[in-house]
Amino acid sequence: MATIGSSTLTAEKLPMSNDAPPRADATRVVPGWAALFTRDTGPQSAMLAGGVAVHALSVYIVSTILPSAVAEVGGVAYFAWSTTLAMVGAIMSSVCAPALAGRLGARGAYWTALALFALGSFTCGAAPSMGVLLFGRCLQGIGGGLLTSLAYAIIRRTLPMALRTRAIAMLSGVWGVAALSGPCLGGILAAAGAWRWAFWIDVPFAAVIALLVHLVLPGRAAGETTVARIPVAGQLALLGLAALTIAWGGASATSGHAALGTALGLGLFVLTLYRERLAASTGAPHLLPTGAFDPRTEVGAVTATMALMGGSTAAVLFLPLVTSRAYGLPAIASGYFGGVMAISWTLSALTTASVVVGRSRRRLVVAGPLLMLSGLGLESLALVTGAPALMICAMVPLGAGIGGCWAHLGSLLMETALPDERELASACITTTQLIAGALGSAVAGTVANLAGLAAAVTAGETLDIVRAAHWLFLVFAAVPLVGVATAWRAIRPAWRDS
Repeated sequence: MATIGSSTLTAEKLPMSNDAPPRADATRVVPGWAALFTRDTGPQSAMLAGGVAVHALSVYIVSTILPSAVAEVGGVAYFAWSTTLAMVGAIMSSVCAPALAGRLGARGAYWTALALFALGSFTCGAAPSMGVLLFGRCLQGIGGGLLTSLAYAIIRRTLPMALRTRAIAMLSGVWGVAALSGPCLGGILAAAGAWRWAFWIDVPFAAVIALLVHLVLPGRAAGETTVARIPVAGQLALLGLAALTIAWGGASATSGHAALGTALGLGLFVLTLYRERLAASTGAPHLLPTGAFDPRTEVGAVTATMALMGGSTAAVLFLPLVTSRAYGLPAIASGYFGGVMAISWTLSALTTASVVVGRSRRRLVVAGPLLMLSGLGLESLALVTGAPALMICAMVPLGAGIGGCWAHLGSLLMETALPDERELASACITTTQLIAGALGSAVAGTVANLAGLAAAVTAGETLDIVRAAHWLFLVFAAVPLVGVATAWRAIRPAWRDS
């Protein structure tokens, strides 16, 4: 693949290998953002951003138009499953991305992901019933999970280490733009009665990305025989069942079912990690990098920190409901709490991606969960005081915390994984984010129900709604607090020579 010319970088010495650790005597590389968009790297960056954008935009557009779709095709009882199946499909496919790339090559894997996503989108747009819509959503999830995981793998394969943090931050920026524009576009299509086009527009978009893939990624070399096995009968089935159970708990209306689903799903996930550990120790195929989610290891501390931070944002899902019912904010206004968080996340990611000094990167990683802790605590206070301005302000440190260190954590995960497991580590960034979102949503639903939020909304008791939401954010503030400890464990051996 193409490499970046020396004129693009400043102060420049690069290790000969992209995955080699930096030498103590090496001059630090400080590439500018323009280094991602040179003649050599621009096509790769456009392909990476486009592949993630087609999935990210769909996520936010679909969440807006689904009520209109259900009103036409019916099946309101299965409304929540349209999101659940897409999420479970994405989790399962994200861990399969390295194996798929090994079998088909990077280009073939990307084309497969785009084809599955486009087929799912077309199926959803043409769906005459809820059953067909759910099938299409499952295909969308599988394709989207592959697209996102493959993007991180391609970053590791095609870009030097000095640019990886910026590339990961660029992908975070794509999600931020999608979070802002997706609901608006979805709302326009829903208002025009054209909800099916919210799915169909994915097809030409995917075709353009497929053309970029053809131009950027090489095909499989003649005689190339990379064999990668996917342990379908073992860890993958357990992981899928864990995700499905957790998602069922998150979608349950009663606190008992929510708690049961969350507990069972978490137990199955722990069993999956146990099976993964056994597989890694015997050299058998496994889905995750060795030590994932075990805070006693470097890889485990990084993935645990990412999971804790990703799950911390789940409480924000309840803000539109709480602020509209308790304070009478318009639905469109209350729905953009997540948009403020996304802006903060994106700006923070783009600003801090240029940090290369080891000591500063270590501070960013620890500061991330601390900022999220302050944001959740401030939101808990804002709900009690009933100040909308303060509620919005609380979203700023919440987004900035995760945005400021996510790319650095992702880069660190690629660096600390075993040399032959760096493809798994790249895919694990997406898998961690998806699992954290699913588990966080399930736990948030359980806590909200236990705090009496559903009953308060049904009864229309404003004071009880506020009290329940206050406890929800207060409980979730403990999650990034644990993340501070895992972040400190993750950075102790990291970036000492830079």
